[in-house]
Amino acid sequence: MLNYSKIAGDIDKIADSVESKGNIKVALALDKIADTLEAMANFPPEAVQLARELGINLTPQNAAEIVKKYHDPKAAMGGPGVGGDPMKEAMMNPKMRSLVMLASILAMGFINEVAAKGKPITVNFPTGAITYDAKELKNLEKGDPKTFAIVMDQYEKQQAQAQSQSEITKTVQDQAQGAPKPGYNVKPTKNIEELNDEFGNSARLITYTDGTKSLEGDIFHGGVSLRDKLTRSGEIPHDPSAKHLGRQK
Repeated sequence: MLNYSKIAGDIDKIADSVESKGNIKVALALDKIADTLEAMANFPPEAVQLARELGINLTPQNAAEIVKKYHDPKAAMGGPGVGGDPMKEAMMNPKMRSLVMLASILAMGFINEVAAKGKPITVNFPTGAITYDAKELKNLEKGDPKTFAIVMDQYEKQQAQAQSQSEITKTVQDQAQGAPKPGYNVKPTKNIEELNDEFGNSARLITYTDGTKSLEGDIFHGGVSLRDKLTRSGEIPHDPSAKHLGRQK
């Protein structure tokens, strides 16, 4: 069975790499593919298809919003629905009917997700935390769909916040473990020239893909500092902390 979440994560990494090289259009296209795969991992296939027909790119957050706005168990089951008025339901346009159906599928998907975990979920509210198992969510969905939508919405917000915090923590850890050494530039390079002079000095002239340059170290060039020459010509930025060789005596 395909792990859509893992594939989406791999594509996100590729998109980040492509974007860092300036290919924004390709990166955006890859992001859309990753979003679609992530939706396939999080939602029932019929919900993904129906959302696509409606021009909606499903995420846990907008799924909760759809349930909050459009979920009506009676209308979804073919009953009077929409406040109990059969005439209003009959007058619903095709898009509205599709949204009601999508909300119903998403609501059931949320309940099934909790059931599959085999343990209840805890939702935090300003008044305190409340725990629900799949059976309680099912009863709430049928008897009080508005409250059910609020529960789903709040739970998804909690999950998103936890995921965001986890990603921030991982980024900080990665940066701490793999922090670049002083003078190391992570911009993509086009060319690196290793330079030496007859006095044993060495330097590295780096040209990046965006056309900018940097110089590590320094050598005598025509009797004067190569760094000074390149700084005066505007080829490299002035670096007050860098060591200059000055003029050869």
